[in-house]
Amino acid sequence: MKNIYKHEFVGIVLVSLLPIFVFWGYLVGKTAPPWDFFGDYYTQAYSWWDLGSFFDPTTYLPYLVSGFPSHLGLQVSSYYLPVGLIAEFGEYTIMNAARLQVFTISFGLIGIFILAKKF
Repeated sequence: MKNIYKHEFVGIVLVSLLPIFVFWGYLVGKTAPPWDFFGDYYTQAYSWWDLGSFFDPTTYLPYLVSGFPSHLGLQVSSYYLPVGLIAEFGEYTIMNAARLQVFTISFGLIGIFILAKKF
C-alpha cells in the first residue's frame, strides 16, 4: 500500500516540474506569452486593479476600447482571485502575469493528474 503512495508522489513531482521546464522563460522574466496576452487580457486586469483595489475594484476601464464598464469584459482575468492578490500585495506587471500563468497551469496539471489516478 505504501508503494502506491510513493508512485503517486513521484508522479506529482514530475508533473510539477514539467511546466517549470516548458515555461522557464516566463519564470525568469525573459519572455511572456505572445499575441493577445499583451493586449486585452493584460490591460483589463491591470486597469481593474490599478484604478481600484482588492476590496473596491473599478467599474470602468478607461484604457481599453475607448472605455467600457469592466463587468462587460467576458474574458477579463480580473475576476481571477490570484490576479487580485498579486496586484494588491505586489506589482502586477507583464512578467508577473506570465509567472501567474505558469502557476495556474501547474496547479491544473496536478489536479488532472490526481483526478486521472483516482479514476
